[in-house]
Amino acid sequence: MDGQTEDEDEDEDGDINESFRILELYGVIYGKYLECANDENKKLIRYDNFHRMSSEDCVWEGPETLTIKAPLQARYKAIPIKNLSSVASFMTDVLGIGNCNEDIICAQILDLRRFYEVDFDRLKNLYSSLWDLLRKKNPSEARKLMKSKFADEAPIYTPSDDSWNKVSECLWSSATTIRSKKVLEPDYKEMRSFFVDILGVATLNLGLIYTELTKLGESKPTVELVKEQLFAFNDHFHTIMDYKDIKPDGMRKLKIFPIRQPGDIQFCDGNADFAIADTRPLEDNFRQKIKTMGFTFDELHSLGPVIRWLGLEERYLSRLVTETSKVEDDGRVLNHSLTRTIELRAHALCR
Repeated sequence: MDGQTEDEDEDEDGDINESFRILELYGVIYGKYLECANDENKKLIRYDNFHRMSSEDCVWEGPETLTIKAPLQARYKAIPIKNLSSVASFMTDVLGIGNCNEDIICAQILDLRRFYEVDFDRLKNLYSSLWDLLRKKNPSEARKLMKSKFADEAPIYTPSDDSWNKVSECLWSSATTIRSKKVLEPDYKEMRSFFVDILGVATLNLGLIYTELTKLGESKPTVELVKEQLFAFNDHFHTIMDYKDIKPDGMRKLKIFPIRQPGDIQFCDGNADFAIADTRPLEDNFRQKIKTMGFTFDELHSLGPVIRWLGLEERYLSRLVTETSKVEDDGRVLNHSLTRTIELRAHALCR
């Protein structure tokens, strides 16, 4: 070639020969696919019109469960070939095929939600692959990216009810029932960081419990359900200073206090007339006579911090009742033996 040295011509010829070898190797790969007798292996790498696929429809590195793009590396690994690195260079450097990214996996998850019956193991694999990519980013950047992708979408699947849910509709774990939330921990135990730290799924907190109590006050709940929420509120009460909007006056207005009346239990707000039987003797004496809060002595003892915060300690029967002892006038009979015994003891003390 004019203007080139013999060495340069040889280098150029070498590059051309190397390109041909790579192209031939790609042909060998496809030939291996056609010759493969193992139907399972064929299934792993089969695509419609495989040899005609555009590079835009492929990724090199990507989860094997990907379908909206062809994950070539995962498929080619099913072929017994020694020089996969050469194929990788051909695909990425020559054809310009990139690796799978967060956008593609998010699109795949939403594609599954819209068009397919859910394969839960496949979906978990996609979540894990997305998590692997996001862990390479700054946490705040990863959260911002996921918020932009899933802000108006329902990307979280719960197999217990075969439903897709928004992030705001989910709760990581709960020792109590939050009726408006889907709990994820039983199905995704090993992925807490992904769902909580990256997607922003809430954990159980005082605010959620208070919201649930508010909803219960507007419905007709069971005593057991209300007690469950009140005990949960008490368990998280140590964080009350973090919730400036939760005030005792507001909670007292909720119709969530089970009040025991003779023969019945009804829900009242905290401003209704009732007493709190805070000792066992008073509980035994007054349970069937006046309106008292429908908790046992032990339950009331556990709820003590919340009762005091609500300003309901003034309802304690121990503060409302004055105990007196007196001898009735009628029917008195002098006990001579007891009187004599007392006289002797008094005499001994005075000597």
